[in-house]
Amino acid sequence: MLFERVVVAALAIGIALPAAAAPAQSVSATKLAAFQAQTCTPLPPSASKLPWEAGERLSFEIDVMGASAGNLVLIAMPPVGKGTSQELPFRSLAASNSFFSKVRRVRGRSTSYVRAKDFHPRRYEEETNEGGVLRSAQVVFTRPSDGSLMKVDWLRDKEKGHANLRYQNDAFDPVSAAYMMRTLDFREGQSLCFDSYGIRKLWRLKGKVVGLEEVRVPAGTFQAWHVEGLAVRTDDPRSAREIHVWITNDERRLPVAALGVIDLGAVRAQLSSVGKGPDPSEESITAEIASPSPPAPKPATARPLVK
Repeated sequence: MLFERVVVAALAIGIALPAAAAPAQSVSATKLAAFQAQTCTPLPPSASKLPWEAGERLSFEIDVMGASAGNLVLIAMPPVGKGTSQELPFRSLAASNSFFSKVRRVRGRSTSYVRAKDFHPRRYEEETNEGGVLRSAQVVFTRPSDGSLMKVDWLRDKEKGHANLRYQNDAFDPVSAAYMMRTLDFREGQSLCFDSYGIRKLWRLKGKVVGLEEVRVPAGTFQAWHVEGLAVRTDDPRSAREIHVWITNDERRLPVAALGVIDLGAVRAQLSSVGKGPDPSEESITAEIASPSPPAPKPATARPLVK
């Protein structure tokens, strides 16, 4: 389950939502008390001009305690529909590298469909192949007038289930939350609070903007806002995770780094490149999440005998 925790931690790029199965991290009583004391108020409106263009592709390197674990890609897909029904689709692709694949090969794809008019998700889909075990989930977000629910239908091989998770003010999934944070105008000391879906559970994140810091990642050096906080599972407050995220203080609002602390130590995502268009890995990832068996290696080319 290690890379599952890593991927889920990285997907949010700062929310660092952990897998529900991950053992609880030891969080100090002081931090938990501060979490409980912070009032959860609705988020401010998103910026009218979004800081990305359709087709933007962000690539990240993921490591655990300094050891390279895999790669994550976030893609802002072209809008779908028009007018008040228009949706903004966002996709994430995750893959363990050869080192982690020796323990468990993981391939994953998630897509969030966000309402353009208020930048809240309408639905979310995720599919993974974890060592030959196929998992999927479909989440429908209802409006406050319809009960403020996340309606979850999940499948793990032949096992399936349903859950209704009730959120408080603002609700997201790991992918849409990463983009939502890019639409906010940060200021030092600003408080943030919202709920997010993560591996069949509801998590509440509370945090604050620490200030501007210089951040060096493979993609370059940036001035970025540092946001720190805690993500706590609403049905089990003992499951808490410390999180940090850095978002650039420029017109692109790039999520350049994220750090999540789980039971095994620090999980880090660092921006490695900014591009445009589909990612070359999507075709192979899509093929693997549709089949319980990884693709067979290509046969080696025969070499002529040398006399």
